[in-house]
Amino acid sequence: MNTDYLNRVTLFLKREMPDTGELIIVKDDKVFFMVPEGQVFQPFYEAVFKSVTQHTKKRKREADIHCCVWSPTQERDFIIPKK
Repeated sequence: MNTDYLNRVTLFLKREMPDTGELIIVKDDKVFFMVPEGQVFQPFYEAVFKSVTQHTKKRKREADIHCCVWSPTQERDFIIPKK
């Protein structure tokens, strides 16, 4: 996967999603969204998934975007296809 492309995607998402911007990192060819301490995993996952799918529809994608919502006790992956 192209790390430069994922870094650009991450910058875009941080701008479009200011509430979660500082919780987004690129690691191992995935975009990780870290669940804030004390927050419930499922609602955070659903909000991130909805926001990411809406915001990435606006732009042409160069590759599939592999994402992971992560907390110390669980994680869930999803992919935004290139189309």
